[in-house]
Amino acid sequence: MTEKKIIERHFSDTSQVWRDRIYKAKETQHWWEYFDKQYRFDYVVSMIASLPYPARVLDIGCGAGQLIPVLAEMGHVVDANDISQNMVNLAKTLCKKTGVKANIKLGDCENLDYGDNSFDVVVAMGVIEYMDEDPPILGEIFRVLKPGGSVIITCRNARCGPIKWRTLWLFLIGKMKDSSYQPISRQHDPRQLRIMSEQLSFKTVQEQYCHYHAVPAPFSHAWPFSWIQAVLGKSMEYFFKNNPVPWLASTYILRCEKL
Repeated sequence: MTEKKIIERHFSDTSQVWRDRIYKAKETQHWWEYFDKQYRFDYVVSMIASLPYPARVLDIGCGAGQLIPVLAEMGHVVDANDISQNMVNLAKTLCKKTGVKANIKLGDCENLDYGDNSFDVVVAMGVIEYMDEDPPILGEIFRVLKPGGSVIITCRNARCGPIKWRTLWLFLIGKMKDSSYQPISRQHDPRQLRIMSEQLSFKTVQEQYCHYHAVPAPFSHAWPFSWIQAVLGKSMEYFFKNNPVPWLASTYILRCEKL
C-alpha cells in the first residue's frame, strides 16, 4: 500500500516540473518535441467543451492548475483540490496571474470535502493511477456529482505494450537502487475501469486513447531516438485520433454520466 504522504511528497518535489515542463501547446512544439500529456489535456478540454455550460466543475488532483483558467474562461464555476500544498500554491498563483477566480484547497481525493450532488462535472486527470484501489475515489466522485452530471477520468493504459515494458524497466532500476523500492502508481485495463464505473451506476459516454509510443524506454528520451519518438508519436496522434490503437497508446480517457 502506498502511503498518501509518499504521494504528497512526490508531487511536492516535482511541482515545478509539472508547472514548467509537462505541457506545451501543440502549435508551439518544435518538430523534435512531443509533449504527450498535452494531447491528454486537449482531449479533456474538448470533452468539457461539449457539455452544457455554465456548470460547477470540480478538478480533483488539480496539480499546478493549468486546467483551471481554461475552465473559468469557458464560463464555469471552478473548484479544485490537490494533496500537495506546493501544487495548491502554484494553482492559486496561476489563477491570480491569469485573473480567474476558483476555490482551490488542499484535499484528499478519496475523502472529498464537498456536499452530495454538488457538481455538474468532475475531472480526474492523472489521478486514479496514484490510488491504491479504485472504489473509494470512484465512490466519492459519484457522491459529489449531480444526477446526469459528467465525470472525465484519465489513466495509464495497461493494454499498452510500451507501458508494460516501461513499468518493468522502472521497477528493475528502482530495485537496483533500493531493494525496498515500490512503484507509486498503477496501470488500468480500460475495459475493467469501464465495467467498474458502470457497476457504480455510471454510463459510458465517450472513450479516447492518446500518448502513442514507438520507441521503448529508456531510449525514448535519448537522442536521436527522442526525435524519432516525437515524429512518430505526433503522427500516430493524428492518424489514430478516430481509429485508436490501444496497444500503442499509453493513456485512456473515459467520460461517463451519473445515472
